[in-house]
Amino acid sequence: MVKICHDNGILFVADEIQSGMGRTGKMFAIENWDVEPDIIAVGKSLAAGMPLAAVVGKADIMDSIHPWGLGGTYGGNPICCAAALAVLEIIESEHLVEKAHELGKKLYSRFEQWQKKFDIVGGIRGLGQCWESR
Repeated sequence: MVKICHDNGILFVADEIQSGMGRTGKMFAIENWDVEPDIIAVGKSLAAGMPLAAVVGKADIMDSIHPWGLGGTYGGNPICCAAALAVLEIIESEHLVEKAHELGKKLYSRFEQWQKKFDIVGGIRGLGQCWESR
């Protein structure tokens, strides 16, 4: 996908609004596929539910935008920014990304047990994939 975008002069954007901030055992879900996006959109859990969003990108792209070009409904409120700093500190100090990774492994193992025990359990899904072990 990245190659197609770059071959056609298109920026590759990763939407991490719902999947980012450590939820998949990596800070950003895109890291699970060893892909480097040009821009990442972040929100929701960035500020623990406070209305804040962010756009993260390569320096040459971010520096090319005029100062007021990255605004929006959820940008820059000082209280929300303070909340985001607290969230990032907690993610780091409590090792939440690593804990999410370990919890994901435990859940997958439990789901496999349920899949073997209960006919009603079909595929096990995670990180945008579906594993059928039957």
